[in-house]
Amino acid sequence: MFKGMSMFRRSCFIGWVLCLGATAYSRADAVAEADKLLARAHALYADSQGFEATVFVRELSVLPAPNGAGASRVLSTAYQRVILTRGLPDNWRIISQREREVSGQAMEERTLAFGKTGGSDGAMLVLSQETQSPVYVPLPLVLFRQEVADRLGVFAKADPLFLAMFVNRAETGGAAFALEGASVAGRESENGVKLVRITATRAPKAVITLWIDERTGLLIRVLEGASREAPSGLPRLLRETLYRYDFQRGRSAADFDLVEGWALASAGIAAAAQFGDVGPLLAQAGSTEAAEGGVAAGPKEEEIPAFRSTQRNSPGAGDEPINTTAPAPPEMQLLTSEQMESVVMIEGDGGVGTGFVARLRGMDFVVTNLHVIGGNDKIRVTTLRGTKVPVAGMFGALGRDIAILRIEGTNTVPTLKLADDPIKTVKLGDKVAVVGNRRGGGVATQVSGTVRGLGPNRVEVDAPFQPGNSGSPILHVASGEVVGVASYSQTRELDELDGPSNAPSSKSTEKKTEQRWFGFRIDGVDEWESIDLVRWRDQAKRISNFEEDSEAIYYAMYGRFEEASKNARIRPLVERFEERFNRMGTSPITTGQVVQDFLHGLRSFAASGVKELNSGDYYNFFRTSEYWSTSIPQQLAARADLAKRLERATENSAAFLARIRR
Repeated sequence: MFKGMSMFRRSCFIGWVLCLGATAYSRADAVAEADKLLARAHALYADSQGFEATVFVRELSVLPAPNGAGASRVLSTAYQRVILTRGLPDNWRIISQREREVSGQAMEERTLAFGKTGGSDGAMLVLSQETQSPVYVPLPLVLFRQEVADRLGVFAKADPLFLAMFVNRAETGGAAFALEGASVAGRESENGVKLVRITATRAPKAVITLWIDERTGLLIRVLEGASREAPSGLPRLLRETLYRYDFQRGRSAADFDLVEGWALASAGIAAAAQFGDVGPLLAQAGSTEAAEGGVAAGPKEEEIPAFRSTQRNSPGAGDEPINTTAPAPPEMQLLTSEQMESVVMIEGDGGVGTGFVARLRGMDFVVTNLHVIGGNDKIRVTTLRGTKVPVAGMFGALGRDIAILRIEGTNTVPTLKLADDPIKTVKLGDKVAVVGNRRGGGVATQVSGTVRGLGPNRVEVDAPFQPGNSGSPILHVASGEVVGVASYSQTRELDELDGPSNAPSSKSTEKKTEQRWFGFRIDGVDEWESIDLVRWRDQAKRISNFEEDSEAIYYAMYGRFEEASKNARIRPLVERFEERFNRMGTSPITTGQVVQDFLHGLRSFAASGVKELNSGDYYNFFRTSEYWSTSIPQQLAARADLAKRLERATENSAAFLARIRR
């Protein structure tokens, strides 16, 4: 078995086997522990007299790749949110809502809510696409109970754990979860919560993975997919369910108010649930079929991706200030000469952008994006004639990527008119023009397009603006008014829901994408935050350093020391490790201790700066930004993920040792 292995590879292999042997246990132990955990969870739900649970469900219709080659294709996605408030014996409140995703937009399919409202009667609250206002339907108690039973039956079929969770144990005959072959497959940690992963099956051919909170016994997540015995060549249903609880509710009559409950079921199920990317879900679904004996797979040979590519799994992480597209052909100028004079170039030592002059609340300002200001030490604003526009003082819109710079002295630059209410003047399909310093060429160019969508804070257009256009006015041609500030583009993969003409053909595995362009609306900004430029630049620099440190930790954790050492703050830690490691030779005992010391050092380094970034008095933009590089929440989430990876690496230092020996 060891033939052809070098000495250090043999020692690494033996160390890994010993590590695995210490954590694995028998199949019988895994089954017994799973039964115990499931029974505990069942008793917890069934014995509780009142509580509320919100259940989020994502259903994917997936077409497996032919013969297992290539990537599986998602045909459709449906979302469901169910809010249940239980007070035994009769006080049920059930809020049911469904959405399906078509061309990247959620569309409501069905909504229904009903609950006990009196001592002898119940009522239903009906809302749908056709019915925009609530419709109350009073029900006698007998019919109310029948409706509850019918709804429970529907949910029980969709969710095999539903009945055991929300129906009194006496009504289910004391039965536990209706699963077969349950076995503990491993343990994980998420946001500091220790989870036990259980695999099981249920009829007819479904494979289920459950995650249970080891401390509380609460069910956290369920993943269900068809087994390999399912007919090939046909779409398979993959269902992911997330659970959230409130054990303080379900105790008073006020908890069963339907209107109050319905307010919790607003549109946007996927965003509220915070489902992750589909890719990892598909991969994880495949792994549940191969899990046997409760023993986790060993470390695999892997190509470590770039740090940034691993951070694309949270809402907003894929949105960045305007990215690159192909150059657009010249167009006929749509702005008047006076409107063109209102456009300004913004240059700094760290980049370029665009702005325009407009009047807000009786004063003239240069309007641009907050991300254009970035960490620039110096900002220079000039008109297309080359005239410098002196600015002093900056304000940022709360919750939007918009900055306004106060013009010093008397303003001589014409102003663009801002739309007071685009909903009244703009129609989908109307023509728009975007003029600005496209790709930082130092000249104002124009791209045009149409309005694709309007939201409370954003406008979507198909005018393909590019880097340098950040801060450009999105001008509604018909009215001559600015309806948005060009801010970012977004790229996503197309799927079957986008139509047969856009879907990848069966002869090609190439994935097609679409790009979308968004601007922030300036009308309706309720609050502006005064910004000190010196303090702003300091905060931007700290966030940038935090991101660079996370990247260095990531590469150091995977033994890519050359990339990690590019960061001066982590370089001494890496150099100290390499010096000690080379001096210790190949002894598993001595090198193992050096590895442990290094990983502990990385964990300490990963913990540095978190408290300051989490509690510092940062400007609103950094606390609410959707852009990866300037978002404090996304940076903290990435660092927390690194901390969890480091914790697992510390527990299995043999795997790290094997990686750096390769």
